Amino acid sequence: MTRLLSVQTIGLLDKRSLLKVLTLGNANLIERLRNEAIAMVAALQGGDGRAGLIGGIRNDIHNRPSPQQLALVKAYRAWLALGCSDPAARQKIVDLGYEVDQSDVIGDAVARQRVIGACDRLINTLEEVYGEGNARTLRTEHTAWRRALVDREAEKAAVAAALECAGKERPT
Repeated sequence: MTRLLSVQTIGLLDKRSLLKVLTLGNANLIERLRNEAIAMVAALQGGDGRAGLIGGIRNDIHNRPSPQQLALVKAYRAWLALGCSDPAARQKIVDLGYEVDQSDVIGDAVARQRVIGACDRLINTLEEVYGEGNARTLRTEHTAWRRALVDREAEKAAVAAALECAGKERPT
């Protein structure tokens, strides 16, 4: 028997986490998002890791997925594209709650381009998960669901009225 999750039985932090990941859709998309975060780290470090800014981004995508990561990875990519030297691009990352140390600067242009390519792939997946297109789809599905509820209530009322006319008890 499948047990439904009651919103009243879970804590506030769990509710917030649940709301953040509801838009992720399915396990395949979540796994793809995580693998692309690992690939971004691997493009720089040659393997998976959690060190530095790039490791922090990877860790948050794995453990606390949220729409904030889309803005963060875009800001990180912009900072990389400007050669890791633009103070305004660096400040955008800091404004999102992350520290940028000298150890996060990628001096090698080839390595920086590898990481930028990995960022682009991760941004595409984050857009699929949290972007405007996904929000539009969710609004459309929510509207259809609401209409289905209204239609179902109308059907129930029509059946109840027909049963009353036939002299039978109303279903509950």
